[in-house]
Amino acid sequence: MPDDVSCAFHPGKRAVEVCDGTGSYICALCAVPVGDKTYSADFLNNDGLKKAGMADAFSRNLPRPDVAAWLCVFLPVLFWWTLVGGPILLIISLVYYFKHLGLMRKNSLYAKVSSDLTTYLLPVLIGLCFVGMAFIAVAVFFA
Repeated sequence: MPDDVSCAFHPGKRAVEVCDGTGSYICALCAVPVGDKTYSADFLNNDGLKKAGMADAFSRNLPRPDVAAWLCVFLPVLFWWTLVGGPILLIISLVYYFKHLGLMRKNSLYAKVSSDLTTYLLPVLIGLCFVGMAFIAVAVFFA
């Protein structure tokens, strides 16, 4: 980087980086590291993350499929339509459980916040619920 280059957004400041999105010289105030690249704050504020293919790089929302899985396991217990909607909710719970496992492998932050109860106890409860509903169905239809 040449010593006499100034920032494109702060003409009085010396440039220390080149924005990977626009190619303009930027100072330390404007430089925002994202992964292995550096972008200017102006580029990021003007839909630069979408253009760079990293729209969720600064997302503060963490998906929680484990909560939905637990909810789908316990909802049939609370309502009368256990034999009708219960199996459907348990299948949905299995889908969310596998999303939970995939997210644990991909996202280290999610793996830290996620509970071991979800990983180990939830599939056992889902299996027990399927077996329990099968016994109830047999008792109701053959009684």
